[in-house]
Amino acid sequence: MLITLNQELEDSTTYVFNFQKSIQDIAESNPAERLKLVFSTGSTIDSLTVSGKVDYWFPKAKEDYEDLLVGLYIDQDTLDLFSSAPYYIAQVDTAGKFEITNIKAGTFRAYAWYDDNNSLKTEYRSEPYGFISEPIEVNKNLEDLQININRARFESIKNQQVFQFRK
Repeated sequence: MLITLNQELEDSTTYVFNFQKSIQDIAESNPAERLKLVFSTGSTIDSLTVSGKVDYWFPKAKEDYEDLLVGLYIDQDTLDLFSSAPYYIAQVDTAGKFEITNIKAGTFRAYAWYDDNNSLKTEYRSEPYGFISEPIEVNKNLEDLQININRARFESIKNQQVFQFRK
């Protein structure tokens, strides 16, 4: 495998290549599970983790967690989760659980979304998403984070009828 990068690597930074479902075995085309490559351009590898569960606000009998991602965005005033990819990302397992590893200490915003089009970005008009409303401070391993997502599709909401009330 050859990995070509589009930009220079930063000094003293841990990098994680999360291959998701992109690498498969030759014999049966089964995707490798949770395959990732971790390395650092410094002397240490960042090792903090954030883990938890994603659920729905309005659950169905059988939930589908395929293509559901959780991302951490560096907390900043100009965060636009609809046009930028997260700094850290993990795929949710079949039970809705996630674990993001190799995190550097800092303050982040946590979001979960369905990535129907594999863009690694939230599409608010077509992909269900949810978030934790307050920033999370990662200075130790965090467990049991809960993110609820809304299944609503907003692209087709429109006013069907207007009523005028008179006295």
